[in-house]
Amino acid sequence: MKCGKCNREVESNIKFCPYCGANLMEVPSSGVDTPNQPQPVTGYEQTPEQNTNQPVYGYGQTPEQNTNQPVTGYEQTLEQNTNQAVSGYEQRPEQNTNQVVSGYEQTPEQSASQPVTGYGQIPEQNQEESIPYWERKPEKMNKRKLLIPGILLALVLVVGCVGFAMKDTLKNMYQKQFASPSEYYQYVEETNRDEKVEKICDSYEQYCKRYEDGYSQSGSVKVEFGDQLKKTISSLGLDAGKLDSVTLNAATNTKKSILDTVCGLQINDSNLITAKLYADYQNYKMYMQIPELSDTYIDASSAFDSYSEENKELLSSIMENISSWLPAADSLKKSMVTYTDILFEGSDEISKSSATFTASGVSQKCTKLTITYDEAAIKNMAEKMLKAAKEDELINDLLKKIDEIAGTSNNVSDYTQSMEEAIKEIESMEATDIDGTVDMDVYVDEDGTIIGRVINIVSEEEKVTFTFGKAVADGKIGVEYKATVGGLDTLVFEGSGDYKNNAVTGDFAFIISEEDEESITVNVSAKDYKTSEDGNVSGTLSFSTDKLPGASLDVTFTSEKSTKAIKFGVIYGGVEWGTITLQTSSADDVESANPGKDATLCDMNDEEQLQTYSQEAMTNAYTLLERLEELTGISQDEWSSLFSMTESFGEDEYDDYDYEEDYDDYDDYYDYEDEYNYEDDYLDDEYDYDSGLYYDDYSDDSDDADYDLNWDSEDIYSDDYDTY
Repeated sequence: MKCGKCNREVESNIKFCPYCGANLMEVPSSGVDTPNQPQPVTGYEQTPEQNTNQPVYGYGQTPEQNTNQPVTGYEQTLEQNTNQAVSGYEQRPEQNTNQVVSGYEQTPEQSASQPVTGYGQIPEQNQEESIPYWERKPEKMNKRKLLIPGILLALVLVVGCVGFAMKDTLKNMYQKQFASPSEYYQYVEETNRDEKVEKICDSYEQYCKRYEDGYSQSGSVKVEFGDQLKKTISSLGLDAGKLDSVTLNAATNTKKSILDTVCGLQINDSNLITAKLYADYQNYKMYMQIPELSDTYIDASSAFDSYSEENKELLSSIMENISSWLPAADSLKKSMVTYTDILFEGSDEISKSSATFTASGVSQKCTKLTITYDEAAIKNMAEKMLKAAKEDELINDLLKKIDEIAGTSNNVSDYTQSMEEAIKEIESMEATDIDGTVDMDVYVDEDGTIIGRVINIVSEEEKVTFTFGKAVADGKIGVEYKATVGGLDTLVFEGSGDYKNNAVTGDFAFIISEEDEESITVNVSAKDYKTSEDGNVSGTLSFSTDKLPGASLDVTFTSEKSTKAIKFGVIYGGVEWGTITLQTSSADDVESANPGKDATLCDMNDEEQLQTYSQEAMTNAYTLLERLEELTGISQDEWSSLFSMTESFGEDEYDDYDYEEDYDDYDDYYDYEDEYNYEDDYLDDEYDYDSGLYYDDYSDDSDDADYDLNWDSEDIYSDDYDTY
């Protein structure tokens, strides 16, 4: 039987057409007689009488059969429709040689080069349609269809990342290309300044916040003895063979008005003695303890007795919230921006050119901006600077707080008056009164970063030049900081080295020169020296000079999280004599020196209590000395010998010096009584020895309120009088 939808032969025992998927139970097959059942008539080979109400598309019909309906050209001739498009159904190739023939009833010979869709086509012409849809192989995804969107997405990501990484370069490129030299200069200066100001203010704000919230900090100084240094100490009579290190450490904890500090001395990393301090600035209490000498706390609260009530309240207020007494970060930022803006806007004489900045033999291509400040520009900037300083919130707030702390009220008024006088003076000046001009070359790399400056200050007397900057190229870095006065490089720091991952390895020199004097050179060797964005420093610097041949000082910087350390190593003759290490870190827990309710206190103003404390401390001091001998290997006799040697140092030299022989008769050499008669020079009615002031009659003048003198006050003249 045949499918009623696609009219293809199908088996009679199936429910769905394997070719078109039609439900054979719903769509009658053409192979089964279905009398009186209406069939859809499409017009293939039908006459108008068969379906007068339906549009006839012309399959096999003549134009006379349907003169009012559009004829699409099926079975029609070229003459029948010269103006209509002929689709090609049952049409001959010669009827439409330029149109695409879809292939209905078309033979392969009629269109060898045209696409054939398969209507009326034999199965051999389209084998895929003859296969049931559930047996057809799934169409493979075109790899190119997936590859192209992937490539486009990757390109977008790459361009975005590169654009973000090069945003500074792109912004600088745009400004350099389209902005005027003056606008570009201000853009460069402001961009570089803002970056540095933000870092400074962020660090300052964190510093203030530490005091506001309370903080714990520890630090230490550790001295380590090398073998050569031990031998030198032993030559003084001390057996220092066991002495490896001495460490002084301290830990501090602050919270509001409470201060806790614990200090300790260690020998060879073992505790020797500890000192504790507890201060409460709100209740005006202070206690100290040395546990190795006594468990008793020394009550030093009387130290606050000399403070007036106003000063006590002020001290308590400061310690309660010390950050409120420090300048605000916003004020600090505003001041820095205000003054630098005056400099950036101070000149209209600005030019721009391509250039190369060279420092210690390393050259880097860049853009050079030349700024000239003439006399009028300098006068104008000075006037603006003084006016800004007069109104500066940072300065005025600091002066107000100083007045409050000192109990005065004139610091602000005096400052304001001095600024007003300076402003009037600069306003009254003419530009020609300014002696000198300033010109500056600013070198900018492709990212907009200032890499160097050359400032020339020219006056009638001399020319002073300041050069500072660094050049980076091909993995090398050159540094040059120089001050030149009258053609002489008086102060120079220069050198070059390898530059990798922001770390420097190379040789540099610090040179101090004076006219007609031999210069002093300090050589600096850097190894992996690096400063991170958060300000941490790492690497090693080695210092040496020709003045001390064979000697050098190695400085090593380390930074790990909250711990920072600087280690100084003393080298002589190729041997490390010793090291000194400074270290700071955050302290998690600091033992409090607060004595508590049950502690024994010793009032430092109570002589009886002090005597009892001293006796206990002296008894325990002998135990402490034994502990010192145990840790160092140096006996008490050796320590005593060292102290005696120190006290008598130089006495033999003085004993060998016969001052009486050199000054045979010093009374004749200088008769101080005849040469200088203090009684004649300082008569009683002319000079008041106590006050140091001249009066014709000081006794009469002393009654005057204007000369209300304290006759008992001590003065340097009293000492001089006694000496004479």
